[in-house]
Amino acid sequence: MISQMILKNSLSSQTFIFVTSRFTTIYPNTACFSQLQECQTLRYIYMNNSALCYEATERVVQHIVHCIESQGRHVEYLRLLQTLVKAEGQSIRKTQDMVMAEVCMFVSKLVNR
Repeated sequence: MISQMILKNSLSSQTFIFVTSRFTTIYPNTACFSQLQECQTLRYIYMNNSALCYEATERVVQHIVHCIESQGRHVEYLRLLQTLVKAEGQSIRKTQDMVMAEVCMFVSKLVNR
């Protein structure tokens, strides 16, 4: 996996954050994750990295929720959202608010159909 390759090369924390930021910036430009393994890779990039989870953008959260809408409620998408809202034992309020806003919009779409 990408995150394991990066960590094996012993990149500095700052470089790691830059690489993952580029990855998550480019990633939403594609269609939804073509495989759940790609979602897992993104999850492992964010896992236990509170600084990176804090930097998650609304666009990334929207993309994940859109994948849930279009591809179904796979556990990997939910795990990725869970990873974004809590890292290193800390809840990340900013990301929690973004996820809640997107999930609420998703639910309201379902109710209004």
